[in-house]
Parts: sequence; structure tokens; C-alpha cells
Amino acid sequence: MLKHEKVKQYVIDYISEMKPNQKFLSRQAMCRKWDISRSTADKVVKNMVEGGWLYTIKGSGTYISPQKPIYNNRRLDKKIYTWTVLMPDVRYSIYPEMFKGIEKFAKEHNVDIIICNTDDDAQREFAYIKRMVSAKVDGFLIVPARFSMYSMRNYQYLKDRNIPFVFWNRSFDYMPEVPQICLNGYHGGYIATRYLLKMGYKRIAYMALTRFRSSMDRFFGYCSALNDVGIPYKQDLACIELPSDDFESIKTITKKMLQMPNPPDAFLCFIDKLAVPISQAIKESNLRISDDVGLIGFESSIKWTDNNMDEKLTCVVISSHESGYSAGKILYEIMKNEFGMSNTLLVHHPQLLIRETCRGFKNKNKGGDFN
Repeated sequence: MLKHEKVKQYVIDYISEMKPNQKFLSRQAMCRKWDISRSTADKVVKNMVEGGWLYTIKGSGTYISPQKPIYNNRRLDKKIYTWTVLMPDVRYSIYPEMFKGIEKFAKEHNVDIIICNTDDDAQREFAYIKRMVSAKVDGFLIVPARFSMYSMRNYQYLKDRNIPFVFWNRSFDYMPEVPQICLNGYHGGYIATRYLLKMGYKRIAYMALTRFRSSMDRFFGYCSALNDVGIPYKQDLACIELPSDDFESIKTITKKMLQMPNPPDAFLCFIDKLAVPISQAIKESNLRISDDVGLIGFESSIKWTDNNMDEKLTCVVISSHESGYSAGKILYEIMKNEFGMSNTLLVHHPQLLIRETCRGFKNKNKGGDFN
């Protein structure tokens, strides 16, 4: 970015707090404030006058225009913005907490929020995008719907109209120039598997839904942790196409795995809700959770799992509130930067919350310390 263009952005922020017809800084004051040369100050003022931000009175100075320009149908100096938050399922355990983070930032910065549920469908997502663009919202926070042939079209629609947006919680690889807030799922899968190994579990099954990018990241972390201690990945211990809402089918699949000649002695779940039918299947197979079969969830909503399980689930946790707050902060900074996009990539690293469901075998030798 050329220096005078960067200074122009500083000036826009500065005059957004000034009143119409108020006198602007002198050239000398501009040079001191932003550490620029006189020629740069002259060029910035010339551009701002031509753009309608400032006007000059010969022999008197430079003043703030009575009506500041509208950029892309949005007033850059307005005090309240409106954002749209697109989520695949507002009811799902982690999203309410994430939304609270966005809501906190929005309240602190005079931002109104419209939340839309896409049902993880790209066509529905596009319908909301067009409707919200017509309503002249100022920006979008997007958890991308499940990838489809329409996904690129959806987000290009926003780019073509210079509307700022941020991807969060899920990445979208085909637009690296768009800011993204992602979870390091590989690390989560790795630390969960390492802990199970440390507690003596060796035949660890990985259980996931349809092949989301996030599911595969966690799966690769799981495979790497096994590989680090010389345990080969076994295909019969990985289910990555489980039906998402059919708990009875998940229970049936789990029971069949537990009846194998060499059954799994632990389950790592792609998301926490899978732990509920899996824990039920373990008990219905006359096995004890933790003592006989370990269990770890992911992206856990502690309250939700505690309400649906007898045991307190050990789980990989993320700071959902922090993730939502960060998403709001990045979008706000983009908008204050004259709506320019940036290739910001913010990665949140999950942690393991150790509770009751994988404390190790009873009356069996534990595995080595794989720290």
C-alpha cells in the first residue's frame, strides 16, 4: 500500500469523529501527527478534497465536508453498524457460546447483529447473503456451510460488492485473502490420542460424521499420535461417515465394533454429541466407561454433555467465547480500514479437559508415558 493511501485511511478515521464544517488539521500538524512529509500531506488533502471528504477556503484552511461520502452504500462515519452472522446450526453446542463472544464485542462497539441459520446448506446460505446485502448490512461473520459447487459463488458475491466478511470456526481454502479464524483441529486430535495412549488404551477408534475438513484435520492428528509411538493406523478402527442425527444407528455401529475379535478399548469422537450414543452402546455391551473403554469428546459444551451423560466427559475444548469475540474484532478492524480486506489468519489451539471418561484401565497395566 502506498504511504499516502495509508495516511488517507488514518485521516478518514480521524475526521469520522469531527463535526461538519469543523476546521481540519494544517499541513504542518498532519506532518507531526502521522510522521509524513509535506508532499505526502498535500497529496492526501488533494485526494480527500476530490473525494468529497474535505473542502478548502482560500486563505483560511481546510474543513470537514457537510456530508461525508458514502462508501459502497455505507456511511463510514456512522455510529452503529449492522452485521449478519451466518451459522450452520444455531442450536449446536458450541455456537451459542461463540455468539455470546460476538455479542459482547458488538455491545462494546455499537454493532447490531442479525443471526441466520443456514442449516449447513450452501443454497440457503446464498439466499441469506443476497437478502442481507439488499438490506445493506455492513459486514458478515460466516461459518461456511458444507462445501459444495455453490460455495465459491456465495462468497465471490460479497467480494464483488466490496462487502467485508470474515470466515470463522471453519476455514475456506479457496479464498486465502479473506480473514479466517480457525481451530487447530490437528492439534486437538493429537493431544487427545496421546492422552489415551498415556492412560494405557492402545486400540483407539476414531468416530466422525461426514468428511468435513475439520473432521479430517482431527483424524490426521489422531493418526500422527499413533504413529509417534509405533502403533499403525487400522482401518477397522476409523468410522468417518457416521449418520449425524441417528443415535440408534451410531449405537449399533459402536456395538458391532465392540464385538470384533480385537475390539477398540477407547473412542475419540469428532464432536461431543457422538459421545452420548457411544457411551450408551458401551454400557449396553456390559462394559464400563473408563475402566474398560475410554472415551473423549471434542468441542465440548460442558453443560450439554453433563445433561446427557452419567459420566463427566473428558474432552478437547476450545475457547468458543474468545473465538466469537476475535471474529468481531477482526471484522471491525477491516471496516475501520476503509473496508479493505486482509489475509489475517488467527488460529486457536484447543486444550484437553481431563474428567471421568478415560482415567485408565482398572486392574490392568497402563501404557508408557508418551510425553
